[in-house]
Amino acid sequence: KDYKVIILMVLADWCGACKQFKSTGAIEELKGIIGEDNILIANDKDQDVMKDLNIRAFPTLCAARIDPTGKLTKLEDAQSRKAVDLAALFKKHDGK
Repeated sequence: KDYKVIILMVLADWCGACKQFKSTGAIEELKGIIGEDNILIANDKDQDVMKDLNIRAFPTLCAARIDPTGKLTKLEDAQSRKAVDLAALFKKHDGK
């Protein structure tokens, strides 16, 4: 395949729910399960991500596909902020 599946997290510094999510340790836990290179953390200042994926709420957690040119395509929004659920979403779309 000519693309990579990742878990994309779009966070904002001013967002209370984002700060709370970061404080849970879920990001570190997820890195331990699927590997740091399979996670992309963006923020509200990443205008290309915001526009291309039509991000309107924070935090946005989703499975996404990134092609060799760096173009992102959202695959599925996460229904949970738990690391095990995010890992399952990754594996569902990664197919490994």
